[in-house]
Amino acid sequence: NFHDLWESPGNCAVERPPTGCDSFPPASPCTGVRWASSLEHRLRGSSATAPPRSSAGASAGMGSGTDKLAQGARGETGDLEPIVRVAGVSAALALTVWALLGPTLEGMRYGYGTDEAYYLRYMEAVHAHGLAVLPRITQEWNSGSENWIYPPPTRIGLSAATGLWSLVRPPSMRSLSEFSIACTAAFVVLNYLCARRLLGEFRALLLAALLIGNSLALALGRRALSDAANVLFQSASIWSFYFAMQAPAKWGRRMLFTAIFAATVLTKEIGALLSLGLLASVPICFSGDGLWIRIRVAVGSIGAAALLSILGWVTAAGGVGTWLLAISKLLGSPTTNEWAQAFCSGPWQRYVVDQFLLSPWTSALGLLAFGAAIRGRAEKGSNTPLLYLTCIYFVQ
Repeated sequence: NFHDLWESPGNCAVERPPTGCDSFPPASPCTGVRWASSLEHRLRGSSATAPPRSSAGASAGMGSGTDKLAQGARGETGDLEPIVRVAGVSAALALTVWALLGPTLEGMRYGYGTDEAYYLRYMEAVHAHGLAVLPRITQEWNSGSENWIYPPPTRIGLSAATGLWSLVRPPSMRSLSEFSIACTAAFVVLNYLCARRLLGEFRALLLAALLIGNSLALALGRRALSDAANVLFQSASIWSFYFAMQAPAKWGRRMLFTAIFAATVLTKEIGALLSLGLLASVPICFSGDGLWIRIRVAVGSIGAAALLSILGWVTAAGGVGTWLLAISKLLGSPTTNEWAQAFCSGPWQRYVVDQFLLSPWTSALGLLAFGAAIRGRAEKGSNTPLLYLTCIYFVQ
């Protein structure tokens, strides 16, 4: 451990003493001072500042002492400073999102004959009567053909989230917009924290900056719609699936992904399509030992999430028949929705062009990242998180 500590980056810019000088503390006074000072700011309150012991005690406790020093050099001592720093950055990111979007709510225009009106109605109903009111609303939604092009009340995940939000902010269009801003802020913070764990601080901050500067995300992040919540839950599903595939034997990670993915689908049905990208990523990004175990875990976890989603839908609809009727109306709605026909249809390349027009920098960097990931795919020890994220990006 002492040898590893001595050679860790940034400890001391001097030549290592010759063999036989590996005593503790280091034999050279200059080396010892510089070596100690480089660790002091990382080991505050740890064994590095403990009172000196006798030489016999130092010799007897060499193993545990150097273990603690080595852990300190790697940031594993439980020091609160990194936690405080990460919490501060997360708070700053959330406040930045609010500072960008909050002031724009004063000039917001809401459509009371659009999706926003339906989401407000569901929010008011759940706030007044709880989730038990959803079966009655679903039957009303099924009975009127004018409702079928609008969001169904079976999205129990979103209704539950906005119902909880209504306990803090009474139901209104502005309250729904504030809920979307909160989801956008949580989306940025979530990606920063997960990327920091896998890709390091610099890349995590860069990712957060790109997300905050994403014009499409900002535009939808203040609307009284489901898009911000949907993006948050889909992003949480993507990260939690990766962590589950990292350690497929850990039940906790598998259960966490299953719960999050079920919530994603119950927030908006289209979240189910994310399963295609997740399943495709397993043989591409996690090939090698344990591949079949990961495939079984992935299929089982997604299957369990599907069962939970069906249970949630049926519960919200008040019965299997009512739910199946709502699903059939929802799937057939694009044929009668003039807006969907005008703006959500066309050849496949239209979506690519729209993506680059709406968010050029993020899209261009995503394309470059895909090329970098494919190039590194053939190299041993390639960046698996980067390959995974770009795989999801393109499949989705």
